[in-house]
Amino acid sequence: MAKTHSREISDYIYQKILSEQHEGDNFVSQQKVYATKPKGHLRRTVKLDPIAEFFIYDLIYRNRTIFRPQVSETRRSFGYRFNNGSRIPVHIAYNGYKAHLGDCANRFKHNIQFDIASYFNSIYHHDLSHWFSSKTGVSDVDSFAAGKFFREINSGRSIDFLPHGIYPCIGGRVLISD
Repeated sequence: MAKTHSREISDYIYQKILSEQHEGDNFVSQQKVYATKPKGHLRRTVKLDPIAEFFIYDLIYRNRTIFRPQVSETRRSFGYRFNNGSRIPVHIAYNGYKAHLGDCANRFKHNIQFDIASYFNSIYHHDLSHWFSSKTGVSDVDSFAAGKFFREINSGRSIDFLPHGIYPCIGGRVLISD
């Protein structure tokens, strides 16, 4: 749909959903779905409708400059951001991450780890909206749009509202990158 109808989808979002004159047009609440994981395990997640998914990719791509790069060699980050205007592919970021883990295992006796879902599932939608709006370079239109998007997709949940399976919503940076 994005390849052949991106103009129509964008027009619908910005002329209907985000317009105060069309109160009946909103982002659709996410649907609960289950993703299959290895060994038959199911992970509960949520799925956006195509219009909302198009919107979040577009919003994050247009505001990609607000997502900072790696801070230092001692505070590493892998993927889920832009490099030279393009997203870092997940498989490349993951391979870099695994290689770094192997290197650290050889150099250090102890380590600590946690599932990023522990953090990811605790993000409050008003805090994320405020963080996004406070960034230099984010327009008033995008600030309003992000807040409306977060409120309407959350299906009544104030936390654990971002879908886990799409690139702009994955990882420790939250609204990461396209």
